[in-house]
This record gives sequence, structure tokens and C-alpha cells, in this order.
Amino acid sequence: MHASATLQTLGLTIPLPMTGPEAKFGQIQKRSYEIAAAEINAQGGIKGKRLVLRFEDTRGKPEVSKEVAKKIIDVENQAILVGEYSSRCAKAVAAVAEERKVPYLVVASAADDITQGDNQYVFRQNVPNAHYTDGLISFISRW
Repeated sequence: MHASATLQTLGLTIPLPMTGPEAKFGQIQKRSYEIAAAEINAQGGIKGKRLVLRFEDTRGKPEVSKEVAKKIIDVENQAILVGEYSSRCAKAVAAVAEERKVPYLVVASAADDITQGDNQYVFRQNVPNAHYTDGLISFISRW
């Protein structure tokens, strides 16, 4: 993972909008990652290594997201990409992931086309836009 990782730690740099119009959402996600890391570390970490998070500000701009993703891969030698908030920024990160053949987990961005097409290195944790109403429709149909 990132250069500051040691044998006892596992570093993960996450691109998020920490400033700019989407900063509120970046801060919410950052806090969520921090809570998850604290829980993981309280249970012994990942294979005995303490998870250490670092965040890179993308300012909610796709061109910055792309450069941050390249830095995370090329300079920090991180083997995976995780993060981003907006779909347009996630698409920029996805393009770098595909180009560099590095797995990218989309966590919050919902545009359907992020994980459609020929992408082999882009994966999704959340539901895409096309399925946002599935749960509601299922619930209503039971009444």
C-alpha cells in the first residue's frame, strides 16, 4: 500500500472531495472510513496489521481525481483503489484503474455506466441508479 506502510501497518490512501462544493459528502465518507478502520483495528487489523488511512483531496474535480489515482498507484505503490464520491470523479478514477490494471472498488458513486461496458478492474459495492427503486417497489407490491 502507500509508502508510509510498515511491516506492522497496512496503508490505504483514499481519494475524496475534502474541499469544494462536495466537501460535506467527502467529510461524511471520511468519517465512515475512520469508523470502519477503528473497528477493524480493534479486532486485530488485517492479517495482524493495523490499517492506517490517508485521504487525498480531489476537490470534487474529475481531472484532480485522475491525477490523485495515478499518484496513489505510481508513487505510493498502492495495489487497489477505493473511494470517491461523485460519479464523474469515480469515472475518472475508473479510467486510471483500467489503464493501470489496478482493482477499483466504487463505494458511493451510483451512475450505472461506471461498472458497465468492458471494465475488468472496476467493481461496485453500492447499488447503481437503475436499481434505486427496486426495494421500494418490492415493499409496495407486498401491500
